[in-house]
Amino acid sequence: MTRLSLLYLSVLALSLGLVGHLPAQDLTPEEFEQQLEMARELGQGLPEGAIEPDRKVTIEARYIVDEGGRTGTLEIIAKVIPHWHIFSVTQKPGPALPTKIRLASGFTDAEITGSFQPDSDPTPVDYGDDVPGEEHHGTITWSAPIEFAEGVDPQSLSIPVKLTGQVCEDGMGSCIPLNENLTATVATAATRFVGEYAPDGAHATIRGWVDKTHAQPGGDLTLSIQLEPGQGVFVFDHAEQPTPTTTPTLVVLTKRNNATMSLPAASAESEQIQVGEETVDIHRQPVMWEFPIELPRDIEEGKQRFSGLVGFQADSDGAAGAPQAVQFNFDLIIGSATVEAKNELAFFTPDDADYGKVATAAQEEYERNRQQAGAFAGMSIPAVLGLAFIAGLILNIMPCVLPVIGLKVLSFVQQAGENPRRVLMLNLVFAAGIIFVFMLLATLATFPQLLFWGSERVGWGGLFESQAFTIVMVAVVFAFGLSFLGVWEIPIPGFAASAGVGKAEQEGYMGAFTKGILTTLLATPCSGPLLIPAVTWAFAQPPAVTYLVFLALGVGMAFPYIVIGFKPSLVSWLPKPGPWMETFKQLMGFILMATAVFFFNSIIDKFEIPTLVFLVFVGLACWLAGRISLTMDSPVRIRKWATALAVVGLGGFISYYAMIPQNELDWQPFTRQFVDDTVAEGNIVFVDFTADW
Repeated sequence: MTRLSLLYLSVLALSLGLVGHLPAQDLTPEEFEQQLEMARELGQGLPEGAIEPDRKVTIEARYIVDEGGRTGTLEIIAKVIPHWHIFSVTQKPGPALPTKIRLASGFTDAEITGSFQPDSDPTPVDYGDDVPGEEHHGTITWSAPIEFAEGVDPQSLSIPVKLTGQVCEDGMGSCIPLNENLTATVATAATRFVGEYAPDGAHATIRGWVDKTHAQPGGDLTLSIQLEPGQGVFVFDHAEQPTPTTTPTLVVLTKRNNATMSLPAASAESEQIQVGEETVDIHRQPVMWEFPIELPRDIEEGKQRFSGLVGFQADSDGAAGAPQAVQFNFDLIIGSATVEAKNELAFFTPDDADYGKVATAAQEEYERNRQQAGAFAGMSIPAVLGLAFIAGLILNIMPCVLPVIGLKVLSFVQQAGENPRRVLMLNLVFAAGIIFVFMLLATLATFPQLLFWGSERVGWGGLFESQAFTIVMVAVVFAFGLSFLGVWEIPIPGFAASAGVGKAEQEGYMGAFTKGILTTLLATPCSGPLLIPAVTWAFAQPPAVTYLVFLALGVGMAFPYIVIGFKPSLVSWLPKPGPWMETFKQLMGFILMATAVFFFNSIIDKFEIPTLVFLVFVGLACWLAGRISLTMDSPVRIRKWATALAVVGLGGFISYYAMIPQNELDWQPFTRQFVDDTVAEGNIVFVDFTADW
């Protein structure tokens, strides 16, 4: 196909609003103008402003010289109008084209020594195909390290930069190709301050650093932000999200490389004052907030840049200061080594500095954390604890537990000789034994490395983004739903009975405490289907939430013993065991099945059918386990349990190995340039046309 034909097709696609689905040519400005002129002649109705692409995005370049003069940072700043976007430098080619930045050919006075990284993470967008989009909105700054050639004056260079890509209207609208020739000149020396910064008119000084210069994938670090208010002024305390009436201190990572940042610990207590009808927390003395950051396991090795925003306001008792917006960044070397050293932040005031921008970013981060918080996303901690308490209460009306509550309490009455004080203490100690088991479960969920060598807790919401974790959750919840429906039961842990029966039969508080532990363990056949999914869910929660939820579960299960301990005659008010308990248990089974369907909805198309096949094998294994009798000899039971587990393993192999091609062709998104280059090398090209109706 001739170049003129390709040019015609490109212009026709542009006129139909389909350029977002075709690759942009690497055109010279003259060729780009030729495209537009042909479009005018065709009369195809280009989107308004397409003749002047800079009306949708303005792009400028600059560079900053490091101390010493041989190295620096090249920055490309793109400002996109509302309702339009530009794509990331890491965008995979396909329906969307990546932004590509490079030095002009033949320029040798400086070279780029690393990759371009943005100051904020792109927004992931699902275009309904196998190549997700990575969009940037508003103002985005890409930066890369540069090194100046020997004998070159870094302060007087004009660095030619070439940028290609496309700017597109949101919602799969029109797209305009970008082919920009930029000139980067040196920025003023006062644009960036390392370690400490006092913005004009802020009446406060900001300092910041992280505690590492090198870190390992999956490791952690601490971000420290300190504000020192000036004489006679104060700053507002830190808040997780903005408020409608005041300007709290906000800190948010905009370029976080999939790391997670938790809420901070403050170095000083806040003071409360009245602002209108609202009571707010302030600091009159220097205050530092320390933010824990967890790095993802799959973070790319090498130098990674992190960026963020700080919004704050310094006021006096008589007058309000101006809200401030400060941007910061730091570089972290990701690799096999961990180096603990003070890694100071670089602060500067961006051109579009605005506290509202920080507030918007903080609100978006807050909403993202809520969505990733797992099963209780969007709920307050008191609401979560209330549900956990109710779930603990429900455990008491399972067939394995309810019949023994009255027996346990009456045994304490007999043991105490009907002394009310001693009856109460025995019940409280028994309840403490129950809670102890739940705290042990919380510890195992918080520190899984205690069970699995090398395992590490994943940050808030991180596991729910994993397809493997979601599939495991579906299988676990499905299996225990079958348990509630009577297909199989968790075997009573005989080891617990043999280990604890001696202590349980003893008189006194130690015997009561051991009975509490043993009763909880012996309730496993009924409570396990609820507790084991809860433990699995807890892997993805913050440690504090995990411990609080399991504490509420334990208190809920121990609550009847605590109440009846005050008045043993309340035993007569307990529901009488009967067939209704089995009906309730089966109803809980259907609830667990609905939960499995909820998790299944998060599985991507590629794994949907394999997961359904895998659940068939899980169901078969549960049916085999249900045919194992406790009266069988131990070798027979072990062999049958091994067979059931082997069925699960076989199902996993068939579903996720045999059914999914392991040697798929390395398909590439279609571009005419790729086809031409491949054919020119003498290779055969297969073009796969598909449609998703």
